[in-house]
Amino acid sequence: DHQLPTVSRRALLKGIAIGAPSPMWLRFAEPAFAAAGAPAKATRHLLVVFLRGGNDSLQTIAPMAHDGLRALRPSSPRDSEMFALGNGYGITRQLPSFYDAWRRGELAVVQQVGPAVADFSHGTATRKWESGHPDERFDSGWLGRYLDQTPAAGPVRAAAFGDVLPLTLAGLNSDALSTPSLASFAFADRNRSDAQARHNALARMARAAAPSGSLLDTMLRSQRELLKASDPLTTLATTAVKERPSSAESAAQLFSAGLGTEVGFISLNGFDTHSDIRGRHQSAITKLDAAIAEFNAAATARGVAHQSAVLVVSEFGRRVAENRSGGTDHGYATSVFLLGLGVRGGMYGPDLDLSQLADGNLPVRVDVRSVYASVLGGWLRTNPAPILGGEFATLPLFR
Repeated sequence: DHQLPTVSRRALLKGIAIGAPSPMWLRFAEPAFAAAGAPAKATRHLLVVFLRGGNDSLQTIAPMAHDGLRALRPSSPRDSEMFALGNGYGITRQLPSFYDAWRRGELAVVQQVGPAVADFSHGTATRKWESGHPDERFDSGWLGRYLDQTPAAGPVRAAAFGDVLPLTLAGLNSDALSTPSLASFAFADRNRSDAQARHNALARMARAAAPSGSLLDTMLRSQRELLKASDPLTTLATTAVKERPSSAESAAQLFSAGLGTEVGFISLNGFDTHSDIRGRHQSAITKLDAAIAEFNAAATARGVAHQSAVLVVSEFGRRVAENRSGGTDHGYATSVFLLGLGVRGGMYGPDLDLSQLADGNLPVRVDVRSVYASVLGGWLRTNPAPILGGEFATLPLFR
């Protein structure tokens, strides 16, 4: 008898993504095939918002009535253009959702954050932030390694809304979904008259017998697990086709869908403000506020707001001095923001001291791995050391 070859589950899943052995009329992302057991709700959810281009933290939250800052950048927000936080700092009026969270004690601002080894290149700096290591030691992302090293609560543990999977969610043994929208979760034949017959045929195929441990056995097992996840995914897709939710709203919907989704990821562009810092940054930061407001509303409506936190990061900050084009060039440290009902609000990290700059940049005073360690330990409730490759000081960012 010819012995069918055995194959690892991870190798098979990669093969599925490339060769598509399932019927072509199915459009499901890889994690649906990786489902294991009955869907279950995750106890904590984390939405990561990455501000692509390098957010200018001094245009976002800055000291008020600061003559030194005004001298270095004439386009910095006037006091009348900021909400006063009551501690000498103000937040741009383009972020009313952030200000509301601050007043409720649900916004944490960590100042002067960055990798231990800074870099002005968008690509290199992004890899440092997303891998969670200043020397890009890992081929995986910091949350991808979290997924690798912790048990799953359901079939879709992490999802990025966009065209590509970010390094942040890339693991060596775990799977994360990358999709433009929730509407992608659907049988592509849903408008055909014989759709139900097709689905029944797929179910019968998935129940076929196969030698244990063989390629066919693994394929059929993946097919059965896909079908377990199909109902909640199809429900999400049907709703998404009608309502066209934003990426932030989609993340909240997925968190509440009973698929064990712990991590969501969205990106916002427009933060590379080399010119016209006032106009361009205001336009970009307004999109961030809209995303936070949309997520909060959807999470509250779906009953997962108390289980959800939002982490806002960017690949670097900007130089303190304004350039000749009325913009700011690539810098070192930036600010990180955390929002949520479980967040312990306040300002973290040292106060800004514009007399202590590093080649005209805000120096890195807080290692980004300290922020990640705080999120992993304080919110996701796991030991951060194996994930980050060492012990790092943590901040009391959560209640």
